[in-house]
Amino acid sequence: MNWRRTIFKIHKWLGLFGAIWLAILGLSGLVLDHREDWRWAWQLGIPNSMLPDEIVEVLATRHITLLQANPGDSQQWVAGGAAGLWHSGDGADTWNRVRFEGVAGSPMVYAIVVDLALGWNRLWIATDDGLWRFEPNQSPARAMREGLAGRRLTALDNGARSNTLVAVENSSQIVKISIADPVSFRTLNLEQASVSGLPEQVSWSRFLFDTHLGRSFMRRDINLLLNDLGAVLFVLLALTGTLQWWYRRDRIRGRRVLLNSLYNLHAPILGLMAIFPVIYLSATGIVMDHRDEWIPALVSNTVARDLLPPVYDFGSLNREISHVVAYPDNDAKLSIGTRLGVLTSEDSGRNWMREQGAPVSPGFVWSLKRIGDQLFAGGLGGPSFYRSLADGKWRMIPGLVGMPSDATLSNESWYVINGAAMFHGDPSIGFSQTPITLPRLEATPLMLLMFDIHSGTIISRHARYFLDFLAVLAIVMVVTGPILWWRRKLAITR
Repeated sequence: MNWRRTIFKIHKWLGLFGAIWLAILGLSGLVLDHREDWRWAWQLGIPNSMLPDEIVEVLATRHITLLQANPGDSQQWVAGGAAGLWHSGDGADTWNRVRFEGVAGSPMVYAIVVDLALGWNRLWIATDDGLWRFEPNQSPARAMREGLAGRRLTALDNGARSNTLVAVENSSQIVKISIADPVSFRTLNLEQASVSGLPEQVSWSRFLFDTHLGRSFMRRDINLLLNDLGAVLFVLLALTGTLQWWYRRDRIRGRRVLLNSLYNLHAPILGLMAIFPVIYLSATGIVMDHRDEWIPALVSNTVARDLLPPVYDFGSLNREISHVVAYPDNDAKLSIGTRLGVLTSEDSGRNWMREQGAPVSPGFVWSLKRIGDQLFAGGLGGPSFYRSLADGKWRMIPGLVGMPSDATLSNESWYVINGAAMFHGDPSIGFSQTPITLPRLEATPLMLLMFDIHSGTIISRHARYFLDFLAVLAIVMVVTGPILWWRRKLAITR
């Protein structure tokens, strides 16, 4: 048997079958890599009339991740997310989009905070274009720029004093802002920050999910480039491989130079570059496809943190800070949300300690918010927690699981937004789902559509099995490709 010819046929026919699908996965993965910072992909919408009704309905309110209620009047609401900001004055029955004065379109909204001194008369909005002020009781509904223009503020909270705010810039730096002069701000020095108390064991779910999402090998911004490279290589390998097959069918002599150029690009350059990123993205993609089925085993089985890359030691907090919370009348104390739990500093960020809970400690912090004299920590697919600001005793919230992205307080009751659902109740007792109408768009953001395309749910809820096949196909391709190239290279040199 001619093994080289057999491998060549496997490589060719698998490649031709999977080319378009792998290119789609690569392009959608590239866009999703930048779900936190590509504003255009949230504002570029596909008209709902062009999409199946079931897809439109599923994605209708997924752009809303933030919700803030008037603490004293449950008729007043503000909602927001990556697609903008909305206001309701009739108990969330109808919504009006908030216009951002002086800019075209809407910035990406990362946080909504009620002012400590003025309450509902003034809200602070953190965006990818700095800090904005919104006064819900004024008409028309518009937000005014306050400071830090062009800076990406990914988290926000009231400061230790009623005349200050504390924010996070680009998930990396903590910034203290004076409300009297928002243009003046102070950035805390976190370059030499020390982190202690991190878990000795990390679940396989955390490591594998981190690997697929580009934050397990090295610093987040650098790791993301590797993910981007893998996504682009999916597309380029599919394109150059298909063009090779197409031109190889035509024996016209003038195209031989082009064919050789395509081969030299496809095999020894793109093919070798793709081995590592395509294998780890494809293998972990299978895990992501089956996370609902495999999550119990993935969570219960752990790996020693010492065996993982140094990025899990938090030697740098660059791109690791998801949220920030300040403490009343204590300028030096701060808490931040990270993928390994809640970290608290008593000395303005020089030293951080991971907080512990019972019977389990908060893990990946999907949301972290000060609500009155309580602190809320929403988990990622696991339990959520709360504690008093005055002590560090975390308590699990009964029945609240999933991915709660924000929480708010109105008329002494908590409201938690969890995906497209709203939950209402008391953290010490539990929550129940309550109906709410969230703002809808006339066009579905491209970014939301990419989630359904990449996960295959736009085709069928069973599409994960087809994606498994494509993942295995991609691995076979990047293994057989270099083998063919090496065998050909040896044959030429003999």
